[in-house]
Amino acid sequence: MDYEVRAEMVKKDYVIFCPKNKDDLRRDYPELWDYPSLSKLTNPSELVFVWWYACRSSPIIDLPEEKRFPLAISQAYKGARANEVLSKYAPTGQAPSLPEEWKAAITTMNSFNPFMRIEMAVDNLFLLRQCQRHIRQENQGAQKDREDYLKTAALARKIQSEILKDIEKGNHGVEERHNTTLENLEDVSSTFHKQQVKR
Repeated sequence: MDYEVRAEMVKKDYVIFCPKNKDDLRRDYPELWDYPSLSKLTNPSELVFVWWYACRSSPIIDLPEEKRFPLAISQAYKGARANEVLSKYAPTGQAPSLPEEWKAAITTMNSFNPFMRIEMAVDNLFLLRQCQRHIRQENQGAQKDREDYLKTAALARKIQSEILKDIEKGNHGVEERHNTTLENLEDVSSTFHKQQVKR
């Protein structure tokens, strides 16, 4: 891996497909519309639940199902609706019995590889900078040098266009943690701790 790419990955605290606000995740990460199991979910809260419950970037992903489920529900739903969903799918605090469309969405979300996606997103930014350097360099050399420059610039612009498509679809779902709602992590940890104390 190139040093600049590695340095970028170390410097930034990246997550994938993490909620940024109360909007539909598919608005922030249009790539998610490409997956039938995720595009079929009619309620945006369902997709937020799926992220917390199944994404490998979720801060609760390593908890057992019966602990992870109520925490994921508490992040996706509020008040009476959260209690209603908990009662419906895990009435006695057991591992949840979920509807098939949720199971399919969970399988898809869990399949996303954070490391590879982060690496590809950082590579996009690195390659974009390289293209910009090629395009913006002054060329006042011989005729052949200028022709070579124009060929290189044309290729760089083509690559830029491809990168732009990735970025507009959410750049592989990658975002810096501080740009997301993971400031709620402290609340999640507190809730989990309280549950453990009650045991």
